[in-house]
Amino acid sequence: MLIYVLIFLLAFVFLLNENTNNSQRYVRFLFIIIFVIMGLRDYSVGTDTITYIQQYEDGSSYLRSADVGFTKYNQFLAGIGVSPRLFLIISSFIILFPVYLFVKNNSENKSLVTLLYLTIGTFSMHMTGIRQSIAMGICLLGCVLFLAIKRKYLKYIVLAGLIAIAATIHGTAIVCYLYIPMFFLANVEFKFKKLTLVILLALPIAAVFLSSHFSSIVNYFMISKYEDYELGSSNINIVAFFVIPYCIFIFLTWLQGKIGFVDNVERFCYLSAFLYVMAASASMYMPMLARMGYYFSLPMLTLVGNYCEKYGVANTKLIRNGIAVICILFFLISTSGGILQLDHYRFCF
Repeated sequence: MLIYVLIFLLAFVFLLNENTNNSQRYVRFLFIIIFVIMGLRDYSVGTDTITYIQQYEDGSSYLRSADVGFTKYNQFLAGIGVSPRLFLIISSFIILFPVYLFVKNNSENKSLVTLLYLTIGTFSMHMTGIRQSIAMGICLLGCVLFLAIKRKYLKYIVLAGLIAIAATIHGTAIVCYLYIPMFFLANVEFKFKKLTLVILLALPIAAVFLSSHFSSIVNYFMISKYEDYELGSSNINIVAFFVIPYCIFIFLTWLQGKIGFVDNVERFCYLSAFLYVMAASASMYMPMLARMGYYFSLPMLTLVGNYCEKYGVANTKLIRNGIAVICILFFLISTSGGILQLDHYRFCF
């Protein structure tokens, strides 16, 4: 756990000292370290890491007939003589580089958002679930390019194309087609009335009680391909699966009522927060559906970081630092002895 403690402390120090002059340098340095941690981890770090390495070495791939994109990716790298270590390094870059770009381009306090990504975001998933994490990286790259491209129709074509590629790597990426209407809605200026805010806060709770109805969606799109995925509720952690996402959504909805949205990026991030918490609600019946929320996690956390910077000079530091400390403690407590096997970290060259 020492490596995580050190990078958390570094990110926290950066958070306290970040300003417009050093923010780009800070975030670049943090992500270089994260990349080293990811790419040079021992194969025993992360429950599924060793499985992916073994499949790469022997030329097999779980669900290779279904997720053909990942199979072709493995075959291409093996065909040009890429070693298993370099395979992990390249995969880590594909996963992490879009995260870096999104944080760099859209965050008010980049160190805070990076710390949130490490502690309550998808960092843990990225350290073990390589296949879905690559799909997440490709979809997020689509968002980055969408925001960078100026031509109206080209940006939608690029986004849809990258999502289509990601869906061949991991079927859950099909949910990212929702990015297209989300970006369209994000271009419309809106401010929620009180009744609308109440309804938005009530919907995730209602979804918890109606979550069994989400199973038909998963059965139609994915279960035929992922028969061995756990569908029961035996391993549900209600705090991690629902309480934390819902508390984040309450926080964002409350601040949205006070601050509003600055631009289309913040509106997209809020819509992401809503879909994230709805996926969390659905996972109360079927834990697999928590995976759908991963695609909306980083935009949501970016909005958390941005709102923490905007909410009043007197309260900003207290709220920001308090959130950072709580998230660090949550990671250390939940990761120690956890099923993802991240706590006993070792480098391997």
